[in-house]
Amino acid sequence: MRALLSVCLVLFAAAGAWGAEINVVRSPDPKGVPFIFLRGELVQGDALEFEKKIHGIKRALVVLSSPGGSVTEGLAIGAAVRTQGLATMVADECASACAFIWLSGVRRYFGEGMKIGFHAAYRIVDGQPVETGMANAEIGAYLAHLGLNRE
Repeated sequence: MRALLSVCLVLFAAAGAWGAEINVVRSPDPKGVPFIFLRGELVQGDALEFEKKIHGIKRALVVLSSPGGSVTEGLAIGAAVRTQGLATMVADECASACAFIWLSGVRRYFGEGMKIGFHAAYRIVDGQPVETGMANAEIGAYLAHLGLNRE
């Protein structure tokens, strides 16, 4: 199992730079759990790609490494994770929209040295970040739907 995870992490490190790279690695053991690796910035279309790649998978571990990106895409991927009953794990860092995907896991894992970052949603106006109330309200509703309260 550790050897498989090591090979998967090497493949994961070679991911591309445009949008998130999403790879499904199935275990050679028929009873083994597949790994779904999501790496990179979340952009429009990533949720649809994620849903296509996980189609038919009922049990898996989603391994995350992302600085975040599109809130809409992150919440949609998170909804797919929760609907499919998948577990989530942070590979190294998972921030912004990625953190909401991590929260969506039915089981959530991270280890020493892993980083998970949360912040308010914002958009860039004249080169400056400006909070967006609509996106933050959407995030609040999503977290409530997951059963997470303010604390």
